[in-house]
Amino acid sequence: MSLATSAASVVKRPRWRSWWASRWVLWVACMLAAWWCGDPAIEAAGNGRDQMLRTELAATHDLLVDPSSRLHWAAEHVRVKWLPSPVWVAARARRATSDAHDIYLVRAELSPEGSLLRLDGLYNLTQTDLANETGLAGDGPRLTWHLEGQGQTYRVEYADLRGEPPPRGEEWTALARWQRKLTQLQHVGQLRGVRRRSFRIEPAAPELDVSLAPGVLRLRVQGQLTEISTDGVTDFPDAAPIHEESRQPARPGNLLTWAVDRARDFEWLGTERIQWLKAVSFSGLDWIDQALTAEAGAEWVEEPAPPAARAPADFAPETGWPPAALDSAVTPALQGEGEWRPLDSDPFVKQHPGLPAPFITTFVRPDPRHPNARVISVMWDPRRVDLHFAAGTEEPKSATGEVGTGIIPRTPAVMSRLLGAFNGGFQSAHGAWGMLVDGKLLVPPRAYAATVARLDDGAVAFGTWPLTQAVPANLNSFRQNLTPLVSDGLPNPYGRDWWGGVPIGWKDVTRSTRSALCLTEDGFVGYFYGSRIDHEGLASALIRARCNYALHLDMNAGHTGFEFYSVVPRSEAPLPPDQLATRWKAEGDVPELPELRYRARKMFRNMQLMHFPRYIQRQTRDFFYLTERSLLPPARLERASQLADPEAGAWRVATGSGFPHAFASTWLRPDSARPETRVHVLALDLKWLSVQLAEAGPLRDGSLLTLSLPPERAGARALWLSEHVAQIGLPPAGSQVIARETPETAPRAAWGTRTEEVLIYAEIVVGPDPDRDAALLEGVLTALGCSSQLITGAPSLLALVGEPDLTGQPVSFAAAAKQPALHFRRYAWQAQRRLFPDTEIVAPETWQPHQP
Repeated sequence: MSLATSAASVVKRPRWRSWWASRWVLWVACMLAAWWCGDPAIEAAGNGRDQMLRTELAATHDLLVDPSSRLHWAAEHVRVKWLPSPVWVAARARRATSDAHDIYLVRAELSPEGSLLRLDGLYNLTQTDLANETGLAGDGPRLTWHLEGQGQTYRVEYADLRGEPPPRGEEWTALARWQRKLTQLQHVGQLRGVRRRSFRIEPAAPELDVSLAPGVLRLRVQGQLTEISTDGVTDFPDAAPIHEESRQPARPGNLLTWAVDRARDFEWLGTERIQWLKAVSFSGLDWIDQALTAEAGAEWVEEPAPPAARAPADFAPETGWPPAALDSAVTPALQGEGEWRPLDSDPFVKQHPGLPAPFITTFVRPDPRHPNARVISVMWDPRRVDLHFAAGTEEPKSATGEVGTGIIPRTPAVMSRLLGAFNGGFQSAHGAWGMLVDGKLLVPPRAYAATVARLDDGAVAFGTWPLTQAVPANLNSFRQNLTPLVSDGLPNPYGRDWWGGVPIGWKDVTRSTRSALCLTEDGFVGYFYGSRIDHEGLASALIRARCNYALHLDMNAGHTGFEFYSVVPRSEAPLPPDQLATRWKAEGDVPELPELRYRARKMFRNMQLMHFPRYIQRQTRDFFYLTERSLLPPARLERASQLADPEAGAWRVATGSGFPHAFASTWLRPDSARPETRVHVLALDLKWLSVQLAEAGPLRDGSLLTLSLPPERAGARALWLSEHVAQIGLPPAGSQVIARETPETAPRAAWGTRTEEVLIYAEIVVGPDPDRDAALLEGVLTALGCSSQLITGAPSLLALVGEPDLTGQPVSFAAAAKQPALHFRRYAWQAQRRLFPDTEIVAPETWQPHQP
């Protein structure tokens, strides 16, 4: 190839590249000079810039900036002198109609001289109507403030305008991350968001100093200094008065529900217009459904034809379980309709040894006008199943500054007893209904609102909040929604005509997915899920199920649903693939607890609840979760040292001792090297026992067991009782001591606490060996799950109902005659109760002014 030909084949450089190649050095030099001569916008001299901003906020946004609080101007970049400079400003301010201050972010634009040009955005970081944020301070893009009440500081907040770290977890898809970014842009004005951290001061402190230093937040609580890394993790000792509460974000809803929430937050659209759109959509879908949908079969269950309800042997007579079948409003009834089906062979439902499955389920068609509408129910006995409350990371919106974590507590003690979870109530935009979680009030209660609560003793309670009532001291948690759907067996007793889904004033005939929670006349609790149903049809199903009191929960398919859970050790073999279906069954590691694995399934196959499995993850909205109560008998203790004796380790309960069982007994051969040694074991559930001091003697007056009273012994560890709770340690003065440690005598018996309410007593009755008995008893209690133990010398048990004593020999009271003893009787603890039973049913013109 010739040189000329080669040169002609070279592609010519574009003109703009040639121009840039000859001038880029000059341009870079100019930019560096401009940067060198520029000043930070926040350092430019302003002409009354603070006052200008205060005046502008008052005039355009009706916002009054606290005159005693400084504005914090936060600039992240150095600006060029001759260009306008956008900056963030943090202000403590309040609306003219409110006395409570919030922390606001203002996006302002400054002139090259540092004067205020205009406001580009205003964002409320806190939105706490009842809390009073104070002490705003800043260091560049970092902010801090705290919350006070009654002269005490109970929370310190930290915010970083540089943005929040990227969310972690497999559930955070690329779409979910962009949903989060756009939500943050709408709420705080930037895609990267604002990183928030919350520190609870407990107990609340009258004196608190807060300051920011590079990389550190310093808190001095009553003279004690704590330095918290603002970019890392700080471990607080258990005894510290400061506890960090998680503000990790939860995955947004699906694209439709997320888009509706974003549209609702635009002022020009708002909640009311969204309700109009939803009402028209629901009406159209209902018309199409009625025109095109034929009557369906029982496709909601795993089997096409569920078996008839069957009561487990020797169980129903004591408990009244299961309740009576439901009558259908549509005839003829479908196969299995209204018949309670126990879930006693379901790998996704946790089973308790010696007891039937904790749940029963059925379905019913309550509306003859709409025969394809059905209500599906899951019911449980509150004596066996404990109801808990969880506030979402975003809903309900906290009025007090308290933080919702949106997650089931990640402790093995809770997760290993997890049974299920289901949706909560309406968003705050639809009423701001009250919520209290574990003693922390997020939203104050509303008068005449339907309420479900958990009391301090673990009981569940239902009732209507009275007109004037502070939160009772014995309430651990509560959630409200609307007025009661059913009260004393009557549907809609308060005459409400708005039940969600339509604008207020629209005749409410919205047929959609709805849910409810109820207390039945038999003392059971049930969750009800209605598809293609209005509030009247849902109430009809509740009454057919003998519901005495019920509150309407959330509605719409994506937000509403129930999931069963069974949590097992990760070492347990996984379920075979043919037992899993990705749409409604799942198995996986428990987030943040990799040693545990969950098994989850929806309430039924076609439930449209989004993000399944949902409640094992962190949630933006509030929900309820269910755990198994500690009941007797415990699981059988399987050991090779039982020498193939079928009775060893098998628990038995005394006939006539009631349900739930107050005690159970068994015997063991705990050591294969000592085959002659027998240990008899007694488990006591203090929830169902009351104690009385009297003379030793045969069981009488309804006593179930008698224990000898230990002699006084100053300074010795002991086991004592207090209000159905047991503790081991140094007893306080006046305690009801039932056993004391005697290390100088040969060990014969031991006590252990499995939980605060469940006690384990172990006694060596055959083949004692003083040199090895202490270790043997400790091993027995450890195998039975006792976290705290006490070794004693003399046996404590004198008499046990249903058998002479643990050895099977007649009891002699000669040695204990006239000696004091503790007599335990059955205690009728009520696991379910009515709350505020005296609240009157009043006309709408009386209750409506107290509700939106």
